[in-house]
Amino acid sequence: MNKVLLGMFVGLLICCHAAAQNEIRVIKGYLGVEGGESFSYMLKFTDSAGIIKGSALCWQVEGKEVRADIEGVINKKDRTLSFTETKIRENKGFSSNQTICLISAVLRFTKVDESLVFSGSITSKDAGNVYCGTGTITFQDNEEVRALFKELPATALPAPPVPVAKATKPMKVVYDTARKLAAVVSSPVQKNALVEQITTGKDKTIEWSSDSLVIEIWDNSQPDGDRISLSFNDQLLIPEYTLIRDKKIFQIALSTLPATIRIKALNEGSQSPNTADLILRDGRVIHRLLAYNDVGKFSTIRIVKKTIDKKP
Repeated sequence: MNKVLLGMFVGLLICCHAAAQNEIRVIKGYLGVEGGESFSYMLKFTDSAGIIKGSALCWQVEGKEVRADIEGVINKKDRTLSFTETKIRENKGFSSNQTICLISAVLRFTKVDESLVFSGSITSKDAGNVYCGTGTITFQDNEEVRALFKELPATALPAPPVPVAKATKPMKVVYDTARKLAAVVSSPVQKNALVEQITTGKDKTIEWSSDSLVIEIWDNSQPDGDRISLSFNDQLLIPEYTLIRDKKIFQIALSTLPATIRIKALNEGSQSPNTADLILRDGRVIHRLLAYNDVGKFSTIRIVKKTIDKKP
């Protein structure tokens, strides 16, 4: 009888261990690629003794995602996750200025402007095994990410970081998801900051001092489904995007001025007109704007070099 009970107990332990190993892990982050486009990116997989299998979902517009199969490895000792997209499994209307490619990445914990993120560079290839380009995947440091390495002692990972406001540094690429997360936790705009309204026929010209530009765009009121496109010097940064409370952030190196930013209304949500809140960061200087337009219309922002008064 004791032997039977012992066998049942061991069997139960094995079953519980297998169930824990096959628990579905989900982590959500961002993907930035060459050319300036950015996407939401999610990994959904099971972990069996460090071997992961599952899927990756990528989208710019909610409900219009592309799904790929993934395989990879979690190294709990080195706190890294390596994976490769092996096959495009489904496309629900996903669109991009670039060819849809299969990506590979090695993710690890990295400090960016005093904030800890789980990120890594990517390489990519198309279905014909032809090189596509590079980019960055970034996941914010949170409990879902840390759970991937839960077998480590509690002291193996540093405590979650306290957000620290930092000035954004110039960079060569148009978009970088790691610095996006650092910018998201930056100090909020002061309540008395002037908000200027812009619309078709009412443009805004800003004198600029630094050699970089940070654009933050979101819906600061109740999100109602407003969709916009955003372009810089006639280059689409986002061809179609539904505004939400979370900020979508771009960082652009300014090689020449003047430059032009346009925000186009693609629809009107449940409340007219289409409205988009913006912050433009010129080093430590913040410009706060509200773009409002009817469908098909756009707001224009012109950036010009700040003139320096010469002493007599």
